[in-house]
Amino acid sequence: MNFNIFQETPTIEDMNATYNFQSLKSITFGLKTEMKDMTEIINILIEKSKQNNGHKVELYQATFNAETSEIERIPIRTDNIY
Repeated sequence: MNFNIFQETPTIEDMNATYNFQSLKSITFGLKTEMKDMTEIINILIEKSKQNNGHKVELYQATFNAETSEIERIPIRTDNIY
């Protein structure tokens, strides 16, 4: 990132990270992630997977456990996605 967090508001370009897709192991969707956003991200992952020898990324959904008052993550089945 090329900005000073105390002096500037970052742009989308500032927040983009460069990475090797095959090093991406998992994505956890937050408690308030909307379904349309999840769908968009999953569609990007499907295309990236095709471009990277079928590399699959594990998907999780964050959930609030009322009994323990903790945020947990549960796996999202991907066998019908990839």
